[in-house]
Amino acid sequence: MNDDDYLRIDTKKLIENDANIKLFGDDFLSPRIIKEKPANSIQNENESIVEAVVDNENELRLNIRRVERKDFATLNTFLNENSFILTKRYGNYNLKTVVETSYIGLIAEIGQQIVGFAAFEFYPPFEDLPYDHHFPEVELNTSNNIWIRLMHYEPFYGDVIMKEMMSTILITFPEIDYMCFQPPSATTSFGHLLEFNGFQHYHKVDETKNEEINLVVCHRNSLGRGIEKLTIRQAAVEDNDDIIPLLSFCQNLTVMKADGEYFFANLLHNQDDDHKILLATDNNSGEVIGVMYITVVEDIENLIDNFKLGIEIPVYDELIEEKIIESEDGTTENEIVYVTNAFEIKLFYILDEFKHRSIDFLREAFKYFPQYKYCTIGIPFLDFEKSEHPLLKQFIYIEPAQECTTENSLHILPKVSLFADFFVVKASEAALDKNSSSEETIIQLLGQADFQEDFINAVSKSFSGNRFVTMLLFDKNSAFGGQNEILGIIVLDTQINEYLLRRHFEFSEYIDYSAYPSRGHCQAMITHFYIEQKFFRHSKLFLKEVMKKLDKHILYYGVFKGIVPNESLNKEMICLKSTRQIEFPEVRRRNISQGSFSQLDVESVKSESTVSHYSSASSRITATPFDSLYFINRRYMSEDKTEIHTRIVVIGASKTGLSFIKALSMFSSLYFSNIVVISPEDDVTKSGEYYADDTDEDFNNKELTSMINLPNIFFIKDKLEDIDRHNRKVILSYNTSTFTTYDRLILCTSRQYKMKQKFLELPSYPKKGVVNLNSRMILETGEEVELSDVLSSFINTTINKYRDDNMSCIMIYGTSLDAFCTARTLINRFRVSPSKILMVFPEGKKSIFNDNEDIETKLEQILEKLGVRHYRFYSLEDFGCDENGNMIKVFLVHNKNSTEDGGKKNTKLLEVPCTLLINCHTKDVDDGILSTVNRQSLVFDGRLIVDTHFRTTDPNIFSAGPMAKFSRRFGESKMMEAFNSSEVGAKLAHSVLHTLGVNLEEEYIPNKIPQFTKNGSVRCVLPGEVKFFRTMTISFDPEQCIKLTTDYLLPNQQFQLDEEIIVKKFRYTSIYVNKQTNNIECICYLGQENIEEGNLASLVGLPVSYFKDLTLRYKEGLIEDFISFFRENWIMAILSHKFLSFKNDLKKRLLDASTPFHQQSRETEKIGNINYVADEIADLIMRGETTKLTDDPSLFVELDKQINSESKVFIQSELIDFLQIHQEILHSIPSVYIVPRK
Repeated sequence: MNDDDYLRIDTKKLIENDANIKLFGDDFLSPRIIKEKPANSIQNENESIVEAVVDNENELRLNIRRVERKDFATLNTFLNENSFILTKRYGNYNLKTVVETSYIGLIAEIGQQIVGFAAFEFYPPFEDLPYDHHFPEVELNTSNNIWIRLMHYEPFYGDVIMKEMMSTILITFPEIDYMCFQPPSATTSFGHLLEFNGFQHYHKVDETKNEEINLVVCHRNSLGRGIEKLTIRQAAVEDNDDIIPLLSFCQNLTVMKADGEYFFANLLHNQDDDHKILLATDNNSGEVIGVMYITVVEDIENLIDNFKLGIEIPVYDELIEEKIIESEDGTTENEIVYVTNAFEIKLFYILDEFKHRSIDFLREAFKYFPQYKYCTIGIPFLDFEKSEHPLLKQFIYIEPAQECTTENSLHILPKVSLFADFFVVKASEAALDKNSSSEETIIQLLGQADFQEDFINAVSKSFSGNRFVTMLLFDKNSAFGGQNEILGIIVLDTQINEYLLRRHFEFSEYIDYSAYPSRGHCQAMITHFYIEQKFFRHSKLFLKEVMKKLDKHILYYGVFKGIVPNESLNKEMICLKSTRQIEFPEVRRRNISQGSFSQLDVESVKSESTVSHYSSASSRITATPFDSLYFINRRYMSEDKTEIHTRIVVIGASKTGLSFIKALSMFSSLYFSNIVVISPEDDVTKSGEYYADDTDEDFNNKELTSMINLPNIFFIKDKLEDIDRHNRKVILSYNTSTFTTYDRLILCTSRQYKMKQKFLELPSYPKKGVVNLNSRMILETGEEVELSDVLSSFINTTINKYRDDNMSCIMIYGTSLDAFCTARTLINRFRVSPSKILMVFPEGKKSIFNDNEDIETKLEQILEKLGVRHYRFYSLEDFGCDENGNMIKVFLVHNKNSTEDGGKKNTKLLEVPCTLLINCHTKDVDDGILSTVNRQSLVFDGRLIVDTHFRTTDPNIFSAGPMAKFSRRFGESKMMEAFNSSEVGAKLAHSVLHTLGVNLEEEYIPNKIPQFTKNGSVRCVLPGEVKFFRTMTISFDPEQCIKLTTDYLLPNQQFQLDEEIIVKKFRYTSIYVNKQTNNIECICYLGQENIEEGNLASLVGLPVSYFKDLTLRYKEGLIEDFISFFRENWIMAILSHKFLSFKNDLKKRLLDASTPFHQQSRETEKIGNINYVADEIADLIMRGETTKLTDDPSLFVELDKQINSESKVFIQSELIDFLQIHQEILHSIPSVYIVPRK
């Protein structure tokens, strides 16, 4: 059946005869996260299908989903035909603004045809009148209503579309009871709503203003089965036969099992004051649709032992109380007992069709236990689907204790939270105490509650001037001493620089700023936030009311360096990715800071993590002070994050492990409440001075610091001792009696430098004198100490051996960049004379620098001037020790397989006086991890074996990074350290999420090794304070590339190597261009000057044709220094963080033959013959003849003729748009381009 067939269905019969319609649905599916949810619910962006079946042969498929930006053009066409009627009904509207700024927007589709649209707000969209005052009989409050902003549907489908869109809203938001419409004026027509049986019209004349007030309302009970509130009563013994069938149709939410034929019969019979069974019945048929078994909490010790309930400092008043029972005879000690003020849900069954009304059970349950202030429930940590149950939306998740032994998470519901009737007012307008001002009263209350001085000062500041505003949250039902108690406080800065934020953080996925009117007034920055823990679940409602009262559409929350984000805001708001900024050299930064550069040169300047910007010649915009930024707008207010309570434990704070956590935390639709990192390091953000840094430019220390401060990520300073796979426990090392439980265990430790076993077995192996270059090491006494402490102690106690008149030396043994870093650290930090350092490279230096002989030669010259000795192709053979086992010499042997040095083969042993050998050559898995893996029978073959989704032989244990490798049965693959650690961590996160039942957009392909494509970088400072930087593609092969080099001496600039040696500063740069693709594959830099590493990294992978005929200009001798060349103004657009995505998107649109070259094109107009050009270039690549394009630029001219003018105009137009946005609006590109106006 095609789409036209759907339109020919007898829809009149459908409309006239509701009895023939059966409605059913799947959930709305988010474009980011696809998951199971109640029928018709739309918690996240995407789609739910509602089908109306007419008969067995003909079917009407009605699809209800959230509106998306891509729908605008089609939706505009749909509404334009009726714009006159819509204006009369809903007033003037801008569709783009309505789509972007509404609380929620829905589209109804049949096939690909839009047949309905509705937009809703969480408060009256035209005028915020006190409807609760004018129409008290409607019983409106802050949380139980939603308002129609705009609605239109094809009349042909009548009430069916309206009913389904309204039903979808009321299912998605179970707290909403009223669907309301506010006529924009007294003459507005709203008869179309009254034609629907559910709506009622309320009318009143405001005599004070002599104005008519109209309100059109539809209560959820008007929409019938599945939407209306449930009728709930206490079960009786005779209900047993009606309950039993329900058990086979739905699943119990809790872990209690209903075993035995007479299980429920016994429960029904044994009901008393502490045990109740509640039933929900269908209002029409009377059938049982839900059952809940509730009892007084009995296992109090379980709660105290396994969950962080704050017994010492109570967070939840009177939840658990300690009582002392005095002994009767006075001879024995008094007994301490705990009592709880809560009842718990033991069993809960409800049909899927009604589970969104679970809240009705909770309200009724408290009526049967009126003396208790809390309700609790436990669900399995691992059951992702149950954690999404609508019942739990009212509960607060309680963090488990480190040594939690139960399999169930704990959730509690305070009674005051469920029945609260909130209202929000400005602090300056709050009447708190008749005897003092609002400011004095609030400041006094905050002081008594031990609020930080910074918070109190911020509140005080809001009482003077208009920039800062403080809002207060109250509950009408929680009055204390005749006064409403303050439950929440928020301080906002109403003057923000939107463009500064947009430069530094990625908003494009979430916000279309062009749709917001009066942007300067519709945004605010949250500076301080507090909400009482019992009302934690209402944080979003608080934010909604603030938006409503202050007429704001977007709220931001910036977090300063080292500050832990507010827990509520971290959960409810969306954390934005930071954007890479264009970097500028030190000299230019200094000149800009002194104001000596023109406006064209100073829009964007970066110095480490701070960026200064000028928006005009007279005003300077300071750098953003935030390390991380959160935001929420009205549209995302309607999207709850999916909460995942699975206990995820990460062993090792390696870059792969931390990237895994970052990937999880950046899913805007997910919230992980229980991530634990176990690492012996005090500060995982510090970069070791002994090691080269391979940190991704996209995951810098600024982002890392922000991530580890998240309140839902917990760090334990310890090491893995063992794993109890049966009970899913990690036994910790520092105190073997402690443990932490897991549901998913992630092993991501780095490999450690280790001496080969053949050396350890030598009789001459020294007791003292050999140190592996690991951040921590274990002494003979079993004490674990820092590497720096070991080296400092050793060097200080043997200082006489390193005097100039002594032949003994410190040997750094290893073919790695770490060897150079260690030599520099010995010289700079420990003041070891360079002449006492011997560097031994068993495999030469070519493997370190990708066979770049220029870099090797320069380093040899620097080492020689410093006086650092070095041997190439010598391997360790034996040791010599004194009578106490202290190393006094080392024996080396020349590698027989070496063909360098004229092919000389010297088998004689070379004796070297040496008292300290630092090994940084071979790495292996940590001994402790290796022992654990072997004890637990996890398959190990040099590294931990994993499948294509990083799972070990235990499906609950995953591993990635240097300690793991893919099983051979899936084919050949590089070792994981060859890949970008950020990308490996992200792929690992996707795999773990798949096992939790979270399906992502990325296709899950079993038995196929993941494809890694992200570039990698490495940086370090070598002896002589020479900086080395390399950035390259994952497939880089020097043999397949042409190497272009520049060696530039900086004029009139010198560098002092030591007290006596002065050398000229240089900048050596090499660029590797792939012979086949003409893309830049690698860039290397060596020199004393700091360079713009992020800029260079962004160029790798791009065609050289982007860079002003780089190859040709190089051959003609026009480029003497690549660093200077890449600092010229013309390259600024290419350096933009958005350029690559712009290029890829443009390429996709050009090569897609079915895509019109602009939205206004006729369907028959295509982008011409770009595909022909692509095919020609592809043929050249296949034949290995792409160098012809470089050697003979006229070939490009011939290919250029094949591209039609429309394609060129399209490309030019898109480029102009790109430059206008990023140069003139966001100022993320300096104003170096003269951009023509369209």
